[in-house]
Amino acid sequence: MFNEKDVQVGFARILTDFVVFAWLMDVFIDEAYLGLGLGKKLVEAIIEHPELQNVNGIGLRTNDAQELYKKFGFEGIEKPETWMLK
Repeated sequence: MFNEKDVQVGFARILTDFVVFAWLMDVFIDEAYLGLGLGKKLVEAIIEHPELQNVNGIGLRTNDAQELYKKFGFEGIEKPETWMLK
């Protein structure tokens, strides 16, 4: 995400197979631009991307932005005991 002067002020990435699952990662907004709604615009642009519309689910992890993601339909994982990480 860039501002009107082409300075990068935000970043996010998504990993997906375009069918079953997508993983949203590393959503960042430069501290100087926090509170301007840029995080919302960035997440919205990602989840509304045409190539992600047929993906069965989008996952993410966050320590502090649960309320932001809830606005986009994210919720707690059903049966978290079935998830494993290494």
